[in-house]
Order: sequence, then C-alpha cells, then structure tokens
Amino acid sequence: MRLLTLPTRAAWMLAAIGLSGTAVSAQTTAAPDKSPSPTLHATARLVIVDVAVTDNHGDPVKGLTQSDFRVIEDKTPQTIRNFEEHTSIADVGPAAGPPLKLEPGVFTNSFAAPVNSEVNVLMLDMINTPMMDQSFVRGQLLKYLATAKPGSRIAIFGLTTKLVMLQGFTADTDLLRRAVERSHPVASPLLAEKVGGREDIVSSELAGIEAQLSVSPQMAQAIAEFGATEVNSDIAGRVQVTLHALNQLARYLSGIPGRKNLLWFSESFPVDFLPQMSLPTGGTALSPFAGEAAWASQYRETVNLLAQSRIAVYPVDARGLMPSPPLGESSVKYQRSVSNELFETHSSMFDMAEQTGGKAFVNTNGLAQAVEKVVDAGSNYYTLAYTPTDSKSHGEYRGIRVQLNGSNYKLAYRRGYYADTKPATPSLRDAMKSVALFAAPPSTQIPFYARVQPLPPEAEAAVAPGEVAPSRTELEKGHFVRYGVEYSVDPRGLSISTAADGSHHGHLEFVVLAYDPEGRKINSDVKTVQANWNGSQFNLAQQQGVRYEQEIGVPAKGEYTLRVVIHDLQNGKMGSLDVPLAQLKGLAPAH
Repeated sequence: MRLLTLPTRAAWMLAAIGLSGTAVSAQTTAAPDKSPSPTLHATARLVIVDVAVTDNHGDPVKGLTQSDFRVIEDKTPQTIRNFEEHTSIADVGPAAGPPLKLEPGVFTNSFAAPVNSEVNVLMLDMINTPMMDQSFVRGQLLKYLATAKPGSRIAIFGLTTKLVMLQGFTADTDLLRRAVERSHPVASPLLAEKVGGREDIVSSELAGIEAQLSVSPQMAQAIAEFGATEVNSDIAGRVQVTLHALNQLARYLSGIPGRKNLLWFSESFPVDFLPQMSLPTGGTALSPFAGEAAWASQYRETVNLLAQSRIAVYPVDARGLMPSPPLGESSVKYQRSVSNELFETHSSMFDMAEQTGGKAFVNTNGLAQAVEKVVDAGSNYYTLAYTPTDSKSHGEYRGIRVQLNGSNYKLAYRRGYYADTKPATPSLRDAMKSVALFAAPPSTQIPFYARVQPLPPEAEAAVAPGEVAPSRTELEKGHFVRYGVEYSVDPRGLSISTAADGSHHGHLEFVVLAYDPEGRKINSDVKTVQANWNGSQFNLAQQQGVRYEQEIGVPAKGEYTLRVVIHDLQNGKMGSLDVPLAQLKGLAPAH
C-alpha cells in the first residue's frame, strides 16, 4: 500500500489530530461481518448551548460569569459543566495562523479556523424571492460592505435550484463586494411573481367560479382543490430545495468550531411543515392538506443538523418595509389575503430564528444595519455545556430554557434538541444527495486528507474502473487516465463500536465521482468497507490514522473534477472535497 506523505506543516497538523505518515488499513469484506455483535461504549450526552446576550439597545452584554446562568431542560434544572465567553475578533485581535499549504496532489476539507474569529454566512435566497426584492437586498449588502468593520470572516452563498458558493470565507471586503455585484437577480422557476403570477391566476379563476351560478358547489370545490394542489406543489418544491440547501450548509460548516451566524435573505419563507392555509377560498372551504408534501422528517433532519453544527439562523425579510395596500385594492378580502400571507411567512421566520438561537428581521428597510447588528451581537456569546440528568433517550424532543439571574437582558439560544439514541442511517441515495452534487459545498462532518495521483499507463485496465456512464464510450475504448485516491482519516471522527472481545468495528463508504465542466457525471466508484481492528491495531490506528485506497478512470482529454466522499454508515456523517484534475498536471504518476 502506498503511503501518504505530507509537507511539514500538514504533517504537524495531522500529528495533532492523531494521524501520521504510517498507514493502517481496515480489513474490507464483501460478506456480512461475522465478528461478535458490537457493544457500544456508554457515553454521556453533552449538550452544548450557545447563548447571545443583548441589552435593550441590541448591544452585546459581556463579562457575565457561569454563576449568572441557569439551564433548565424539560422543567428540570441542569448543572453547567463547562462555561466559556467568546468575544469579537475586533476586541481580541486576529489570531489566525498562516494558511495551510499542502504539497501538490494532497487535498483536505479541514478548515484552518482562527481563534475567536466570528463566522458569518450570507445566503441570498433567489428561489423564494422575486427579482425586484433581490435587487433591493443586493443594494443593501453593498451598502453594508462599504462600511463593514475589518476582521469579520464572511462567506456568501446563492440559492436558486441549488446552493452555489459565491465567495468562500474571507475578511477581504473587496472580494465580498465583487461577489455580491456578480450575483445578478434571477427569476425563480417555482415562485409566482407579484404581477401575473400563478397565485393571481388562481384567485381570478376562483372569483369567476363564484360568479357562475350554474357551477355546482361540488364542482367549485373540486376546481378549488386542484388550484390548491398546484400552488402547494410549487411550495413543496421550494421547501425541498430550501431544506436541501440548509442541510448542505450545515454539513459544510460542521468542521468550523464555535457558533456560526447564517443571515438568510428571503421573501416567501417556505420552511414550515404545516399545510398551506392562506390560499383564497372565495367562501369555499379548502382541505388544508391539498397537495401537501410529507417533509416533516426532512425538517427534523435540518433542525438536527443546524443544532449539531451550532448554526444560528437570522432570517431577513427581503421585502424590507412593507407599504400599506394601494387605496384601489384595499378591499377587506385583499387585506385579509395579504395579512394571512405575511403572518405565515413571518411566523416561519420567527420560529426558525427562535429554534436555532438567531433573530428575525422583518418590516425594515435597514437591512444593512441588520447585518451589522448580527455580525456584532452574534460574535459575542457564551457557551454552556451540561450533561442531562435524564440519561435515557427515546428520540423525544427536549426543550431548553436558559435564564439569567436578576437581569432583563434578551437571550438568544436554541430551544431544544431531539434525544435520539442512535442517529438514523440514511440510504446511500438520501445520504449522498447533498454531498455528491457537482460544485456543492464540501461537507466537513468527517475531516480527512486525500492524496490524488495519476497511475502509470501500464497499470490501466481494459475498461476504466467504476460505473462507466453509457454515453461516455471513450472510457470503454481505453482513452482514459486512471487516478489513485488515498484517504487518511482520524478515527476519532468516525463512529467506532467495541465488541465484548475487545475488537473494534466501523462501517464506511468511500465514493469517488468524476464530473465534466457542465456538471455531468462521467464515472463513479463506490466501495463499502467493514472495518475491523483488534486491540493493538486500533491503538495504532488512533495514533497513525485510518487509510484506504480507491481508483477511478476519466477521459484523457478534457477538464474534469473529482468529488471525493467518506460516509460513516453508522451515524450518517459525511466528509467531502473536490479535486480539480487540472491542478494535477505535471504531477508524476504514483509508483
């Protein structure tokens, strides 16, 4: 087995997390594992709660101590085991080391995060926001960046039919400004625009039905149900896209320590698993479940991922200050329709903010000031950790309440968690849905290093290894280059079970996908690994890391990108990174 060697700084970092240059490979078997039934070590659940404290002016409150706080879980007081105050980088100064440099062919999804640096993500939601309001948000962000305080790390994402990274984490406001300027407004394929949209069409059709006395009440009900199904179908599509994007962001931010602030600029906030109730009825009672999509389980998964990654969501209504309806349209029916829509949208915003420890900003034109407030208040917070007095877990939701002794300060923190005994193991299709996509943000739930090298031509087989795409006949003809992928993983980032005989076991999936510049999958290779260690092997693996090798072939001509993925099948966590093969040009083949 070829060994993965790393440059000095990277080798030092690997040593710090328990990896080195010596390989320890897990045994791989195609047959079911015949080892004794694994017995998981009992571990106490540590619940981490980040609390942002602000005064009546919205300014952060600093200098509080552990004795100032009380934590209550489901009406039972808890003992705070760990306490830490975090302050803005503007107060303590930057503490980031030099950027991590890897030798050619070595890649990682690990972040070199500076200490005490605030982490802020701006998501420009175009799938749920009309173009006119996208332009307003864009102008407000440029206004904020023109006067932003130095030192704050910000990343910018755009959400259309998929999540796109517009700018990775940087404190360079010029880079951030250029990213916003490049984000031109786009029309959402799943959102009715304010003029001539589907909702207006449905409303006019229902009004016409009311006027036709020849239409029976039963037929009017059927037509109304059809209209509700159409609108709810679009809403369901936006919910699926939105939850999918939030899951991707949570996995991407998982590897960054501490609290993360997500500023989500959107107009029609669709993340609510309740049925749509605000459709115009015209006096006809609609079924609230018409066209409803069963996304409650995905909503729960998203809430869990946001909590695990310590992400506080700050929803921002992209409409800004909402004017009163024009006099010509201010009928009671119209006002009721607008009021219901706003109530549902804002309720979803406030609910998401409260559940994750953020704050919703609605009905304000000061979006630039809102961003400034979030970056400032969200960068000064306290971390409380406790072990629940109730150690039994049955998947129930447990509420969290944090109190400050003798003060009227405002507290923002996540309000609960699901006490799952064992996380559900998603299927390959569901688990890889977010991390396997072309140009998706990398997942950092499992940090790892990978060396990618071309293999010698004489080592090529008659057909490129992997699941060859039928339309890519050049692979079958042998006009391809085969690449070797060598993984190096810290076992502490994996779910490892221990059997009664002292042996250790893991269940992993290694996936490599090759994409062309248009995002079409050219080739893929999937390997499922039953990892088995005896006591001495596992001790060595803890010191030197878990290694695995994989191969894949891509066409010899053209520009391609590999997406490399590790999937822990016992807890559902994933790690991924991208390897642009153009960066390997001139790299000598592995021997």
